[in-house]
Amino acid sequence: MSLVLNERLKLTANALNALAVALVAGGSLAPLAAYIYGTAHLSLDVGYVFASTILCFAIALILHCIGLALLGGMRS
Repeated sequence: MSLVLNERLKLTANALNALAVALVAGGSLAPLAAYIYGTAHLSLDVGYVFASTILCFAIALILHCIGLALLGGMRS
């Protein structure tokens, strides 16, 4: 039974990590790059862009840490 539990924990941790990576790419890097290179069609304040970048990065870090905590619950 612990093998099944371990695989489920690994799958859930992997899904959370993938979500964190997508959040960093889509919510942090893409808007920041669009603002820096001037390809953003919206007139956004620089403070808003940096605040949303920091917020998305922080949420991604939290998701990654939750995934790590799940892996800590694996049984041998």
